[in-house]
Amino acid sequence: MDEGSFITEIRRIFQLAPEERKVEMTAFHRKVCDDYCKAVKGITPERAETISSDGRLVKQVVGHIMEWDRFTLICLGKLLSGVKTRKLLWKNGYVDASGEPYNFGSLEAFNAFQAERQASMSWSEIQMNAVSVASNLLTLLSTPFLITPALLEDTITISPELYDGQRLPIPSGWFLWYVILDHEAVEHARDIYSE
Repeated sequence: MDEGSFITEIRRIFQLAPEERKVEMTAFHRKVCDDYCKAVKGITPERAETISSDGRLVKQVVGHIMEWDRFTLICLGKLLSGVKTRKLLWKNGYVDASGEPYNFGSLEAFNAFQAERQASMSWSEIQMNAVSVASNLLTLLSTPFLITPALLEDTITISPELYDGQRLPIPSGWFLWYVILDHEAVEHARDIYSE
């Protein structure tokens, strides 16, 4: 998906009332996740070991998205437990798949940590886990009465800059969801969807 189409859809969705926004975000996420999982399943082991547009291996790009999906699952657990501050947004509390806790001083430190770790992982392990975590995240976000519009709304508002250079005031809970859609649909599209 190109940046313009993505931002147009996100802006349309965020003009809606929270209940309708949840319905539309779920539908958009389902399409994005289906496309993403299909693309990841289609990446061959040979292609996974090639250099991506940002210098990482393709498998590390997929692994990067996988870990952000995992981290978002952790953040949603925090949200469900009552955390509403900016600390909800990946500032601390990351736990890896083996249960080891980590705190990172920046997003760049988190990304570097994951890239180093994934360099030695097999493509089959990353591929299987990336699809599983992406699917689990979609299931959690789309389950009625669990991650509710009210829960997403009742967080501090931030104003991230989108691809069109405009800022979008958005509650942090909704921003968590936006970032995942951006990762899977746009930010890394040329490496995930190209052949």
